[in-house]
Amino acid sequence: MSSYSRCYFSACLLITVCLLAVLSVSPAISAQLGDIPVTEEFAAGMRAVAAMDPDEKIRNPDSMASKFLSPAFWFWTALDEDYDQSKKFIKFYRVSSYYSFNACTKHIDGILQEDAGNGLQQVVIIGAGLDSRAYRFHKQMPDVRFFEVDLPAAVARKKELVQAAVGKPPETVSYVAVDYRNGEIGGALKQVGYDHKLKTLFICEGVTRYIDAAAVDRTMQYIAKNAAPGSELVFDYIYDDIARGDFSKMPWARFQAVRMSAYGHPWKFGIAPDKADEFVTNRGFRVISDLGSGELAQRYLLRSDGSIDGKPTPYFRIMHAVVKK
Repeated sequence: MSSYSRCYFSACLLITVCLLAVLSVSPAISAQLGDIPVTEEFAAGMRAVAAMDPDEKIRNPDSMASKFLSPAFWFWTALDEDYDQSKKFIKFYRVSSYYSFNACTKHIDGILQEDAGNGLQQVVIIGAGLDSRAYRFHKQMPDVRFFEVDLPAAVARKKELVQAAVGKPPETVSYVAVDYRNGEIGGALKQVGYDHKLKTLFICEGVTRYIDAAAVDRTMQYIAKNAAPGSELVFDYIYDDIARGDFSKMPWARFQAVRMSAYGHPWKFGIAPDKADEFVTNRGFRVISDLGSGELAQRYLLRSDGSIDGKPTPYFRIMHAVVKK
């Protein structure tokens, strides 16, 4: 076993032990499995750490991430409210997902800001979890309507967190309580005012790997048929062989897959990188970009001194596409 593999194995083992302890001992976090998924809280935790980076060039823009975390999160995990301590852990154990979350936030924020300057009127966030864009960008985009789609329990919890963090949410925010895993979001969106005639950005971050292919199909087909011309979709995905449990090319991915299953969130869906263009084209979209680990690192993770902060997970990609009409 290479030194990298040994190091990664140690990281996975340590994180798994810590998080399983959290789920069994800490009600504050184990409850997240029925409310905000534990995967969302750890994603927000990674963003919160990256938002403390002293280097403004690569600092994560999610300044609200820490406000959505429970105090128990910092107590029970290997991450710390002290940036240097957290970064030591991330670097030593090569926690590549940290870099994925940081780059992904920057990429999606950039798309949102560019679209806002080009007539964007609505944003639909599928599996919204602890996403903070509706609040971070409200002053910059006061006329853009945000729809946060999530499971009913997650929506209820999110409202409580928003109330505690910012008080009354902006009137431009609508919460859509629906089981998006079934791919049926149309009726619920319509009930809260979604207008299929308005230019819309659909964000599906950290979702597709946890729902099955049928749900992905239904969701993408709904967007393609019920979004105005020029509307866009941005979503991240993992490789299909990894989602199927074939780790022959990337054996270290097995530990992450096992960990996700242990949290109750097994991987179910992925796309072969060489088939991604065809995949979205066949579902009514035209690809704008499809970025992998190396491209994300070069775009978003270059420090002020020119060094790369770290590389995102190698089997992780993010797709940006526009509705073909």
